[in-house]
Order: sequence, then C-alpha cells, then structure tokens
Amino acid sequence: MAVVRTVSIDSLGLPRLDMMKVDVEGMEVEVLEGARLIVAKFLPIMFIENVKADKAVIATYLEGYGYKTFAAGMNVLAIHLTDPTVHMVNEVPAATA
Repeated sequence: MAVVRTVSIDSLGLPRLDMMKVDVEGMEVEVLEGARLIVAKFLPIMFIENVKADKAVIATYLEGYGYKTFAAGMNVLAIHLTDPTVHMVNEVPAATA
C-alpha cells in the first residue's frame, strides 16, 4: 500500500483561477470540497471527468454553488451563472442508440 500525500486546492494560495480540470477517478466531489473557498472567490469554469463518478451527484453539487452544468462526453462542463460565457454554450443532445 502506497501513501499518497494530498493537499487541498484552497491551501495553495492561488492568486487567480480561471479554469479547473478535474480528473481524479471517482474523487471529484472531494476535490471540489477541497477547492470550495477558491472556487467561491474566482468562479472558474470547470471541466470535470465523470467516468467513475456519478454525474448527477457532481451536477447537483455544482448547481448548489450557482453553476450550470453541461454534458460534454465523459466530462461535465460547469460554468457559473454569473459568467457571461454560460450563454454561449449550446447543449448537445445525447446520442441515441
């Protein structure tokens, strides 16, 4: 068993955050929790892979913080409702089998 050191994004003291890509194999909500303060401060656009996560849980979590979510293949695109780019995104209907 390997020990993996973790740090929260909030602890990094970033002076700015415009875009955040999350690919953590099922730990997406935990990453978002560890970035809660910086996300609230900078309202970044987020691109979150949801292959091993429940996209409904991710969407509900983000919508609770004022984000609109869009399906983007195996990812969720999240844009805060105050961001003017939110109106530039068109939903792509899911492919039918």
